[in-house]
Amino acid sequence: MRKVIKTIAKHKINRFGILGVVNTLLDIILLNILRMATHTLSSQTAKLVLLNIISASSVAVFSFFMNRKFVFQKQDTHHTKVWLFVGVTLSSIFILQSLVISVSLPLVKPFAEFLQNTAINLQLPVLANANISFFSSNLAKVIATAVTMVWNYTLYEKLIFKDSSQSAEARIS
Repeated sequence: MRKVIKTIAKHKINRFGILGVVNTLLDIILLNILRMATHTLSSQTAKLVLLNIISASSVAVFSFFMNRKFVFQKQDTHHTKVWLFVGVTLSSIFILQSLVISVSLPLVKPFAEFLQNTAINLQLPVLANANISFFSSNLAKVIATAVTMVWNYTLYEKLIFKDSSQSAEARIS
């Protein structure tokens, strides 16, 4: 098992994917805690987007340190890189995720209804009592997260945690 984990973790893109799954789980858990605490429904798009900004921004702090150490394996990061990370991450949260959630909420409703009915029919313990708003908002969040993962990885690799050897090669050629 350790050999499999080492093989998977050998590649930067795989480490980013693993961290992405962890970040996504933390983000969705926090978003749902905030949603339940504020009694927010999926029909309250603006409120849901605001709660998403809060949850995703909170997880972004954890993400920076884990991307630096685990994914891109950088020991020191210049303060300008920190600000670049903040800019890329916040733009993906405030603009990209907000836009994707707003657009996808009405589109995911049929699939959310299917998932809700399936959970009820299968009598799944926690999900059988979840309402349509739970399924809709979480589906929209997952779609938004997938889109921003591609955006973030590309910009993190090209701007923030770029390999100095890649930069040197680019200057030579």
